[in-house]
Amino acid sequence: MLSPSLKKQASFLFIGQLVSFLIISVSPIILVRLMSVEDYGLYQQALFVSAFVITLFNFRMPGSLYFFYSKSSMPLNTLLSQTIVMLFVFGFIGAALVYLAGYFSILPEGINKEVCLLIVLYICIESVAQLIDHIFILEKTPVYSLLKGIVNSSVRLALVVGAAIFFGEVYFMVLGIVVLSLLRITVLISFLAKRYNFSGKLFDRDLVRRQLKYIAPLAAASVIGVCAAKFDKIIISYQMSAADFAIYTIGGLGLMSAVTMLYTSIGNVCLPKLSGFADKDDFNGAIVLWHKMMVINATITIPAVVFCFVMAPIIMNILFGEAYEKSAEVWRINLFILIMQMLGYGYIPSAFGKTADILKANVIRLIIALPLLYILVDYLGLAGAAIAFVVSFWINGLIQIMSGKRILKLSFGDLLPWGKFALISIVAIVFIPVIVFVNDSSLTIYWKAISAAIGYFSLVMVALLVFQVISFNEVRSLLLGRKE
Repeated sequence: MLSPSLKKQASFLFIGQLVSFLIISVSPIILVRLMSVEDYGLYQQALFVSAFVITLFNFRMPGSLYFFYSKSSMPLNTLLSQTIVMLFVFGFIGAALVYLAGYFSILPEGINKEVCLLIVLYICIESVAQLIDHIFILEKTPVYSLLKGIVNSSVRLALVVGAAIFFGEVYFMVLGIVVLSLLRITVLISFLAKRYNFSGKLFDRDLVRRQLKYIAPLAAASVIGVCAAKFDKIIISYQMSAADFAIYTIGGLGLMSAVTMLYTSIGNVCLPKLSGFADKDDFNGAIVLWHKMMVINATITIPAVVFCFVMAPIIMNILFGEAYEKSAEVWRINLFILIMQMLGYGYIPSAFGKTADILKANVIRLIIALPLLYILVDYLGLAGAAIAFVVSFWINGLIQIMSGKRILKLSFGDLLPWGKFALISIVAIVFIPVIVFVNDSSLTIYWKAISAAIGYFSLVMVALLVFQVISFNEVRSLLLGRKE
């Protein structure tokens, strides 16, 4: 079971990210009503280029901190200082490549030179500022994590929506994101300077070698994995219109971010603990913690996937209007990603230092994704891109799960909590008629969505409690971090 301290951290992280998600979710709902589909697509393309380069060029450096923080002999001020310097160097290289791509008109057609310069500036700043999303977790200060998430999302909403209302141009909306990143890096550097006597001059050559040695396979896997994961959007950006990109983006997993935040919150606080089990060769402790994490994830994920799959057209219509009805088809396909994500498939290889297995999985994913995307996009359009993405994602996850099986020396029957998964799935499917009944009623679409959600999830929760898949104490400890 999760220890009370882990539960407290996970619950604060989840609550903070959930509140952040609710705030940020208002942004696209407002923006699609203020902008044309084409302009919203251009804005999303600018964000995509920025996020793609930042993720590509961080080389999993922030993730390495979770591994080294668990080592009591680490000089943390030196570790953090040189990590920031390396992140800045990596980000600068990525930004320079984006500038060259803009100069030679290689970027998607709608991104002009002015927006390109803002993207370059944002990449340089956010490459370092992204550490603020990790430092409070590592410091085990869940209250700070909670406040950071809420303030960050609130400021972002105000800047982006404010720019759309007062200026109505993509340029000023991206400028708002740059301002937010400046605020984030200011808070990060101030915190580190006070807490760790941070200085860019701190440098330990041996520690750098150890850190680079650890991230080398992870970095290679990350580069390949990011390319494989984003190649669908790259193809759509260049082969289809900005409006198509907007529809595809809305059909992504944005509406399910609350669920993926649950994975991130629990996973980030469990990973250091799993690394501790790895250091002690405590396979049983790692298995118990991993399974506990999966069951908590599945309890929310499986019913949510079933509900959203049935209700997708109504949900899209309510939130984004008729112009984005085509997004429902893409969203339904993407929902199947959550089933793999809930397994925390990469945590065991990462915790036990078997990062070469992650690289192998991502290489195979990329090899499969590229031809599959080209073929399916030609035949099925946006739906084809989504199908190719999901298939390659699942292949990557299955390979890493089998790596975990070998590391923990598990039989197939003991690999996952199959019994709990089956029971949760049966409960989620049995109550589908409740959703169908409400959908066939004469209620307005708003009341259909509300009534179906209340009826379905209430019955599912009661059933899961009755069958003891979860308990009131577990729900309370998950949400509030209290002891069982």
